[in-house]
Amino acid sequence: VRPACGAGPAMMCRGSVSALGWTGQDKVFYSVDRAAKTSVVFFGGDNCLDSATDGSKESEDILRLSHPENLLELLRGKFGHRVEGGGAAGGGDGCSNRDASRGVSVFCVQPTRIDGRVWACFDNLVPSTQSGEPARGYLRNGFAARHLALLLAFTLRHVRAPSDGPA
Repeated sequence: VRPACGAGPAMMCRGSVSALGWTGQDKVFYSVDRAAKTSVVFFGGDNCLDSATDGSKESEDILRLSHPENLLELLRGKFGHRVEGGGAAGGGDGCSNRDASRGVSVFCVQPTRIDGRVWACFDNLVPSTQSGEPARGYLRNGFAARHLALLLAFTLRHVRAPSDGPA
């Protein structure tokens, strides 16, 4: 699936990519600003959807933030810098207010698996128990950092691919 990229000097690209890891699929949702000098990597946590059933403000927040696309927007707003005139409330120029925050690329790494419909497990980074805890402790062999670097490089190649060749 090709990423959705905007036009202009900052060229925002949004989408997701899946990559085969050592023990399962890695999925990364991204919002990449090609002019960014900062990157934020967020790891999704345990599943709380079962507790968001009472219709309260807290439940609404849990449901909204359970969607990676909403997390990307929130993190871009928190870590990006504001650009004057970057958005149009009326949408006449094809930009939205969320495009007003620039200078940051955000990656949301999804768990390799959710065990028991609750526990987030990142087995491709750190072999995990059923509850998501490191199965062999916190190893300092650099494996998780290398895997994350490869995963982010794969994601960025995916973002660049549409402009590098014919459709």
